[in-house]
Amino acid sequence: MTHVLVSINPNIPEPDLSQLKLFHDRVVALANTRLVKAGQSNIHASITLDAAKGIARRVALPTEEQIAQFLMAFRFFYMKSEKTHFPRIVNLVSRHADPAAAEVFRAIKARWENSCSVQLRLNGEPVTSGRLIDLWFNAHYFHGEPAKREQLDGMNALLSDDLSKFMLLDAVYNASEIVRGFHTGIGALFVPVGTEI
Repeated sequence: MTHVLVSINPNIPEPDLSQLKLFHDRVVALANTRLVKAGQSNIHASITLDAAKGIARRVALPTEEQIAQFLMAFRFFYMKSEKTHFPRIVNLVSRHADPAAAEVFRAIKARWENSCSVQLRLNGEPVTSGRLIDLWFNAHYFHGEPAKREQLDGMNALLSDDLSKFMLLDAVYNASEIVRGFHTGIGALFVPVGTEI
């Protein structure tokens, strides 16, 4: 991992500072979910292709309660209407940073957009982290939109519910690591020295 030192003006005015404090509180809540505390080690998937047996899928997922708690904490960084929407927070911090660091902030947002480590194409269409999150959030976890449910059911018919949910959790876990890493980098701006999460 590459570490980059970026100078940020510590005299951030209100309401920007309040927004960063809210970001901090929500990162703490995310870090305290059981799934994050346990680490990603309880999320696994493998696909084996055997000439005689065909394709075998093995997926290990945490309990549905842990998944729901994790996604509920994460949604504050994903939903565009939230004050702590991660790209909004990156933009806020970049306004108070050395202008020479603009490329660093663009790279952070690009990592956020491409947080799904599993890359698939279904019927020629890429399965992106944004698509997975959109479908699962709007069809299952937070809303029950019929059109999204139909799209999710279609994707899951090809992948399986478990593999699709694994890809969702992988994407969200990777995105949450980006959020937590960014938070660590700017923590001194609004967190008392010695605070740990």
